[in-house]
Amino acid sequence: MGACAVTMVFQAEAFLHVALAQIIAVFFIGTFTVLCATFTNELFPTEIRASATAWGNNIVGRIGQIAAPALVGFLALPIGGVANAVSLLTLGPIMCILIIALFLPEPLNYKIPEYKGNQSMEA
Repeated sequence: MGACAVTMVFQAEAFLHVALAQIIAVFFIGTFTVLCATFTNELFPTEIRASATAWGNNIVGRIGQIAAPALVGFLALPIGGVANAVSLLTLGPIMCILIIALFLPEPLNYKIPEYKGNQSMEA
């Protein structure tokens, strides 16, 4: 829904359509972070949860935040403007949803694996 709303913000021409789509987009942008944090917290043992969050959110997420505006600028001319470039990039969250649905386990039915730690330190 958020990705569709962002596309509408950049493709709509009427003020009311843009304003309503912007409100919806801002609401759903906040849900992306919550979704990622939920999977990170539910899929990793407590001992390495902070590292998983750092990799998933602070590293991979920030690379996306830096790369997206650069990609918009790079794609704007070849595909007909900033609106089209942003609309194309909104496919990213949709693809992520498909990856999550297909490859990540349902947290309610998932048993968190036991963390073994660094085996060489115990010897």
